[in-house]
Amino acid sequence: MNSTAGFPWLPPDIYSLEFTNCTLAGEWAAVYWRSETDYPLFALVDLVRNGLSPWLTRNNLTPPTDGDVMKWIMDYGIILDDYTGPWPLWYLINEYAATSCLDEVCPRIGWQGNSDLAGRGMLVNYILQAALAMLYWTALSLDQMSWISRYLRTSEATKRILTALQHSTRVFLDGAVIFTSAMLLAAAFTFTQAVSDSTVPLPLYSALITAYLSLYSIIPTSLIYLVASAKLRRTRARIIIWGFMAFLAALVASLWFALMNAPGFWTSGKFSEEKAFKDPEHQYIFDFFCMNQGEFNGFKKAFYSLLGVIGNLFISALAKAFLNPDYQNWSPKVAQRIRQTLQYFRIVTNLSCCLSTWAFLGIYLRYRRVLFGNRAGITNKEKDFSFGQVLALSTWIPVIIEFAYIYCKGPREALTGKIMAPFYVVSSKDTEDLQFEKEHRHELLRVTEEQGE
Repeated sequence: MNSTAGFPWLPPDIYSLEFTNCTLAGEWAAVYWRSETDYPLFALVDLVRNGLSPWLTRNNLTPPTDGDVMKWIMDYGIILDDYTGPWPLWYLINEYAATSCLDEVCPRIGWQGNSDLAGRGMLVNYILQAALAMLYWTALSLDQMSWISRYLRTSEATKRILTALQHSTRVFLDGAVIFTSAMLLAAAFTFTQAVSDSTVPLPLYSALITAYLSLYSIIPTSLIYLVASAKLRRTRARIIIWGFMAFLAALVASLWFALMNAPGFWTSGKFSEEKAFKDPEHQYIFDFFCMNQGEFNGFKKAFYSLLGVIGNLFISALAKAFLNPDYQNWSPKVAQRIRQTLQYFRIVTNLSCCLSTWAFLGIYLRYRRVLFGNRAGITNKEKDFSFGQVLALSTWIPVIIEFAYIYCKGPREALTGKIMAPFYVVSSKDTEDLQFEKEHRHELLRVTEEQGE
């Protein structure tokens, strides 16, 4: 049966339709993409009339009524698959929406983003962690250079600042370790669920930022540990904790690659369209149609670079542990050479961590902005502060309080206030003076008596 019979206003070729109204296409595609079976007929009628308008004008034809268009759609436009070619009407409209109208379609899909990781409160967390890490790293590094330290401590104000930073380092490092461990544990749990249960929705964007941000949090924490490790105590406990974090980091990276190769998640360079239509929150759909794939591939390359930096950190730590001359029976000449090599690697690793702290944070902030552009819409929760995000900020409050208290009261009084009676903090200089007094008590008494005479 000829599909143009009884419809004189139709062009001989459906590809003669020229759509120009992205608002209508956005309304239609947003509904269709979220259901795959729900056809918004009223929007479709308006779209057909819009596509017919140039043809009708050129041929001086009378525009059809809505009823005529609806009848043709119901009889041929949707049901018939071979109308002057293999693509039915909705495929033609779908192509127009996907190639020309994403700025109208995408905001209507209802994408919510990932506020748990990318909300504004979490951004403040990442920036605050990086800023504090850089502040402590700079202060401790300068303090370890004797001539700079002597110069800085000539001023009472800078001396108190350096002292407060030095003695609050442990609190900051403990908070950073807790924050990083929590990020890695949450990422491992998320990926384990997604890999073991295919019904658990984990869109590609969420998967990547989960891996990226959890692993990134290791770098600022490592930066502080590298510069402060020589003065920290509880070395064995800290080694165990870092070993646990290394295990979690390897687990997160492994689960990421396992998820990327899971059946049904990744198909011909794009994740499964079939799975996308089964996502009740439409996150897959948004990623599938609205995410800038070129920018996303660049983000993935940055993630692989991040993996390289973290791998270098742990390799350097292992090298230091196994090549430490203090625990090896090497000749003095070899031991000295090993110490020089380890010192070189320590400097390189410190600088690498310092640059990576800001470089990878900046990379994330850039891709957060350009991956979706203005397509996220008003449902995007990444612009909000949530209750959990505000709670996460409390990780750094003890650091600020500790620094301020030590600055105001001095390290002895401030640190004594952290332990219960009858114990109190004594400076190592005081204990050295006391030990000297015990060892030379008789000489001191004799000198005192002679002075008295």
